[in-house]
Amino acid sequence: MHIVDIAFSMELWSGRNSSAIATYTDKRIITKFEQIPKSYSDQEGLAFCVEPLRKEDVLAIFGKGIDATSANRLLSVLHGRRVAGTLADPDAPGSLNVYEERARQIGLAWLRKNVPVDEIRCAGLQAEKQLAAMQGELNVREFEAREKAKKAQAEEIRKITGTLEVATPKSTVVLRRPGENPKLKYYLERQKVLPDTPPEMSMFQRLWPSGLLVFGVVLACIVFPQVYTPPKRSGRLMPDMPPAAATIFGITLINLAIFVLWRHPPAFRYLNMYFMTTPGYVRPLSLIGNIFSHQAFSHLAWNMAVLYFVGTRLHDEVGRGNFLAIYIACGALGSFTSLTSWVIRGNFVSSSLGASGALAGVIATYLWLHSTEAVKLLGVFPPDSWPNLPSAGFLVVLIAMDLIGLSRWNKSPKNLDHWAHLGGYGAGIGAAELLKLKARKRRAIEQERRQNMRFLDKIREGRL
Repeated sequence: MHIVDIAFSMELWSGRNSSAIATYTDKRIITKFEQIPKSYSDQEGLAFCVEPLRKEDVLAIFGKGIDATSANRLLSVLHGRRVAGTLADPDAPGSLNVYEERARQIGLAWLRKNVPVDEIRCAGLQAEKQLAAMQGELNVREFEAREKAKKAQAEEIRKITGTLEVATPKSTVVLRRPGENPKLKYYLERQKVLPDTPPEMSMFQRLWPSGLLVFGVVLACIVFPQVYTPPKRSGRLMPDMPPAAATIFGITLINLAIFVLWRHPPAFRYLNMYFMTTPGYVRPLSLIGNIFSHQAFSHLAWNMAVLYFVGTRLHDEVGRGNFLAIYIACGALGSFTSLTSWVIRGNFVSSSLGASGALAGVIATYLWLHSTEAVKLLGVFPPDSWPNLPSAGFLVVLIAMDLIGLSRWNKSPKNLDHWAHLGGYGAGIGAAELLKLKARKRRAIEQERRQNMRFLDKIREGRL
């Protein structure tokens, strides 16, 4: 599950003491385009001060609703893009929600006041760099075209006589800013379903509607496998496709449809309401919708690939009813774990979406059901000559990776919702234990039935 960091405030920060301001003008802070390191990326940004902002500093700048980690990362990204000349026009229409737009405005205003950067010059240098790269690519193409023309000309000379007129290829690069489409602007304005600032609510008020919904979903998922009857082959939509593949194909189609809708501006309003979870606003149904929602194709492709390789195996083992129940319940519990983590920390500036919580549950269920068996990725790794790693051990490694992702010393991009993953893993382990309990009860009932069988019944079942 991915996280989109966003921020908001009711007023801009108005002042700091002189010693603190000196940390923003330190020579170690990169403020010129030529100083940008080769390893720079827009996702990581650049340091905007010597020491990260403290909690009280963040409160003074942004107000309530954002923690220091998120605020420092937001300002680092904005500062990096100012220096790199890749900062988008904050006044141009975009698909950001109101919290993120306010965060950009507040962060940029504060950075421009405290960390001087010649943004116009940096943007110009960035444009020159891009133009030079484009011109270099065009020069290569021109050279290849000339060589191809020379070869063609030589071939023609061999065949015919007379004069040849050789046309020199010309390419023109036009840089322009596209105009605003009135309909696009209308839909982008309608998508803003959140208030400018989060409503004043207690922790319980923010969580109980979503908690109640998730509780109901989990109960429904426990009951569903008991009443679900798989359709006969003649009644299936795709009778020639294995049931597991058909189920995964159906889930993938739903995810793909939502992915396409994220490119359709008229749908933005409803997607923001029901297919993205934002802690600053209480929308319980989004905890279910967001497990089918992806904005980036790489995010969608990776999740669906994992779903196919692990999900088909679990599906074959537990059946469609149990599999769908595990997928939905783990996704809902993962989303609720993520929501709870943000609310407890008082951070209402991050929205999340993606099937990762549900997938974590599917992975955990499968590994925990085979906890003592050796695990092999794609059936080949690790090779037989290597020490065996039990499935439970592999699950512990996965959980440890998310715990490390939450640690303060972790320097990787904070765009993964580790709490949703951990919630999914926990729910998956619980689902596996529930399946094991059902299996033990079935074995006990069957054993008791066999012990109480009459002589003729034993003969009829071939047990004599």
